[in-house]
Formats: sequence, structure tokens, C-alpha cells
Amino acid sequence: MLKLVESDELAIHSLLNSIKSKCNHTIPILDLVVEKIIVTPYELVLRHAPDSIKTKGNDLAFQFLEGVQFIHQRNVAHLDLKPDNIVLRTTTHSQRLLLIDFSVSVQVAGQESWIEGYRGTEDWAAPEVEESTYRPIRADLWSAGLVLQYFADRQHPNTNFTFKSLADELQHLDPSHRPLLSTTHLSYEGNHRYQKLKRKRGVDAPEKEQVKRPYVPSRVIPQDIRIALLV
Repeated sequence: MLKLVESDELAIHSLLNSIKSKCNHTIPILDLVVEKIIVTPYELVLRHAPDSIKTKGNDLAFQFLEGVQFIHQRNVAHLDLKPDNIVLRTTTHSQRLLLIDFSVSVQVAGQESWIEGYRGTEDWAAPEVEESTYRPIRADLWSAGLVLQYFADRQHPNTNFTFKSLADELQHLDPSHRPLLSTTHLSYEGNHRYQKLKRKRGVDAPEKEQVKRPYVPSRVIPQDIRIALLV
């Protein structure tokens, strides 16, 4: 899939794309066309996958939390978390959840840094983004809570949604009372009959990350092909 990106989005997406980690749920950049057009895999949008949520909601919700935690630990706030910006990569035995669209994302100095200016989508953005200044990481937590609620509302009636209490905490009206995912240990254990979420303050030693070499296009795409792709 082709996407035109601004320099800020390209910088943030490239940074996340450069880190090899099982906790990284950022959609990969496959190629770069011209200067600001990235190529990413075409995957199924979460909103169009109701059956997956009904049967695998707990697992997908955990992957979502893991992905948000990963970017928050690098002081990146997505600021447009919603089902339309989540896709599923389906393989023979599993589904991999990925976050897309970093067009309004920011990287800040710290977890409690402040910014100004409305960012996000109505009904998914935190209430405080309407104010003059707000903390983007904290605002992201509100949206994460809404996404968890989205999973919960679409679970099979006989399925117990593991993350309901966390969804409620993340939607606290006071941003300071929302638990920071970046400093929360997430551990998910589950089988067909039993799922649970363990959380504790503080984090374990982070896994050793492998940073890829700076991105270099694998090939030069002729100008006539570029034009055809963009039409």
C-alpha cells in the first residue's frame, strides 16, 4: 500500500521501524518511493474483522497493549488510536496486530511532556485535547482504553474479556490517574478456558533490541512506474 507522508511522520515511523523486537507492532516500511511515499503491506483493517474479535479478542487486545507500550517507552504518542488505524496480518496459525498511520504522532522528551494543538479523531481523542495544552502520552492512554472497550463490546457472549478493568482505568477523566503503560509490566497467560492479566508497577529489564541499518530502498523505481503507482 502506498502512503504519502510528511517529514515528521516519516521520521517517527522510520525510527520505530528500525527497532527489531517481538513487542514492536508497528506496520513495517517495505520500501520508499520518491522522497515521501512509503510502501507498507496491505492488511485487513480491524473494523472489518468482527469474527476475529469475537473469538480472539483477548489475544488481540494484549497485542494492542504491547504495541502501545512499545511506542510509549520510546516517548512516542500515536494520538489517533482507533480501529481504523489497526490492521491484522493473518497467517496459517495466528494473527498479528499492527498499528498504522503515524500522521499526527509526536515524539516528546518524556512521559509527562506537554504539547498544544488538537490531534486525533472525534469520539476517540481524549477530552483534554480540546484544551490549550495537554500531555500526549496521557491522551493516548484514553484512546487505548476506548479501543479496549471496542474489543470488549464485540466479544462472544460466553467469553470473559480480560482487560475490562484496565479499559476503565485508562478512561479516567483525570489524565494523571490513567496508568502509564510504559511503566506497567504486562503478562498475559491464556488458553481456551482461562485468561488473566498480571500487572505490577515498574518494568523488567527491557529485552535487548536490534536496531536495523538506516533504511535504503532495495531498488530504484523507474519514473514511469512511479507515476503509474500514484495514478
